[in-house]
Amino acid sequence: MLSYVIPAFNEEENIKPLYERIIISAKKLNDKFEILFIDNGSSDRTYQIVKELCNSDSKVRLVSLSRNFEYKGALTAGLKLAEGEWVALLDCDQQDPPELIPSMLELANNTSSDIVYGSRIERDETRFRKMMFWLFYRIWKLTSDIDVPLDAGEFCVMNRKAVDGINSLNETQRFVRGLRAWVGFKQTPFPYKRENRAVGKTKFNFGKAFNLALDGILSFTRKPLRLISILALIILITCLVLILTNIFAKIIASLIGVDITFALPPGLTQTNILIVLTLGINMLFLGVIGEYVGRIYEEVKLRPNYIIKEIYKKTKL
Repeated sequence: MLSYVIPAFNEEENIKPLYERIIISAKKLNDKFEILFIDNGSSDRTYQIVKELCNSDSKVRLVSLSRNFEYKGALTAGLKLAEGEWVALLDCDQQDPPELIPSMLELANNTSSDIVYGSRIERDETRFRKMMFWLFYRIWKLTSDIDVPLDAGEFCVMNRKAVDGINSLNETQRFVRGLRAWVGFKQTPFPYKRENRAVGKTKFNFGKAFNLALDGILSFTRKPLRLISILALIILITCLVLILTNIFAKIIASLIGVDITFALPPGLTQTNILIVLTLGINMLFLGVIGEYVGRIYEEVKLRPNYIIKEIYKKTKL
């Protein structure tokens, strides 16, 4: 059986169209599937619409969270509650085409893959957002301690082994596409074009995208901390070079009477530059360390990633 896991936050306009697309595209699955909508604290009619679908189709299941637990919380809940031997993750805004899921499953079977993830070869976005997404994935790959795929979001199909592997990880800062890469198994890309959202406005603004990018980069590397040590060493060497240069200049001036300090700025310029540079780098260092400390603070509280208010499914007669 295949489980469709779909986080939904204020997506009342997309619920039914997405459901209809799934039903049509899932005909190849011989009726062996379930659709799991995760209502992530919606304030519109998302809850009511999904409940209506549950009453009309026993394949639909509603998981309502007690409040909005962000995208990662809804995904975590869906992965924990999905019952299928295969699990498909897709967004509710219809940007991830459900019509591709059967082909992704076929690719997984043909290649004996445990995970087939969507690789975005093209996307309908503004130039600025395209550039930001492109830059994030390259920085993430460059800094990460694991091998991460480029331009791959959460859209994927995973078998039970991979899902259980991700569910066994207890961390609070859950960057799912990174955890998917971390657990390993055989993974195969599935190239596709990511369309723009069908209706409604995106809930994924620049601030949320930036926070998600930070989670992705800092959750899978210690390189920023190592970079602090490297930069501190460079600053120390630079200071030593300047000190030795000044001492050498004074010695030459006292021996031969030639002042070679003309190559150096007069007065306190060198000192001012070094002080400003050092203070700026220290603030940057404190910011990086603060990000890691903040993540440690979140982890040690051991709070759950989500709280379920209700699980609803119409029982077959």
